[in-house]
Amino acid sequence: MEKKGKMLEGRYGYFADNGASYVITDWRTPRPWINVISNGKWGLTVSQAGGGYSWLSHSMLNRITRWNQDIIQDGDGKFVFVKDLDDGKVWSLTPQPMKPVYDEFQCKHGMGFTTFSARFNGISTEWTLFVPPDFSSEFWTISIKNETDRPRRLSLISYFEYLLGAFPDWHREFHKLFIRTRYSASDAAIIADSTLWTANIPAEPGWNKDWPYTCFFIADRVPSSLTCSKEEFFGQYNDWKDACAWKIDKFSSQTGTGFDQIASMQFDIPLKPGETTKIEFC
Repeated sequence: MEKKGKMLEGRYGYFADNGASYVITDWRTPRPWINVISNGKWGLTVSQAGGGYSWLSHSMLNRITRWNQDIIQDGDGKFVFVKDLDDGKVWSLTPQPMKPVYDEFQCKHGMGFTTFSARFNGISTEWTLFVPPDFSSEFWTISIKNETDRPRRLSLISYFEYLLGAFPDWHREFHKLFIRTRYSASDAAIIADSTLWTANIPAEPGWNKDWPYTCFFIADRVPSSLTCSKEEFFGQYNDWKDACAWKIDKFSSQTGTGFDQIASMQFDIPLKPGETTKIEFC
């Protein structure tokens, strides 16, 4: 956790790195405090609570992930969870959406990156999101450390919803018929595209055109299981607290079309006492 070089420390945090970054220690700020990170083509927003979204080229006409602006709850975003396979506890690496009562927490917004550091249930985590200067993507680096004197059996689980087009998607039940997902075992990647793009661009048809991109979500290791089905992740009428994902051992590897699309990968991680492991995503 960042402790040295504090500048202008206040109730919610302080400046660090000679003023080049801001460290938030109390995530319940008066309103969401966000970082906007972009290389001019790919961009993302992320708040101190974990809310936000990603886009390509245009933040309204070509959103990659689904998000709704809500400065009160700030509950939509791209999330990562840890599930303890022994005691069943589940918590998020960011305050949203599980709101863990962390033993330690900080969010560091810097130039081109945001890092969430936390400790909960004897496990320390660090998640850095950044956008490289010359690549149309974002990168995640996640480290997990067992701070206890006993072996731990954990699962790391990702979650975000695909939009792949113009925001807002007024007819969500219609638009989901055109989003397609598949899994490439050779690349350890979820690949998504869409056969509909409703962006109103001059000299182009407003509806009858394909989304002209392919989106991939890839890790540096093969997942233990995965799903692209929001219904499989949550179950009908469930929310974050009672999601089916916390009750099952493995996802079914469902991909395809015609349902609410997400990208959720599960990685089973055994950790010896004091051991640290790292997973990287793109």
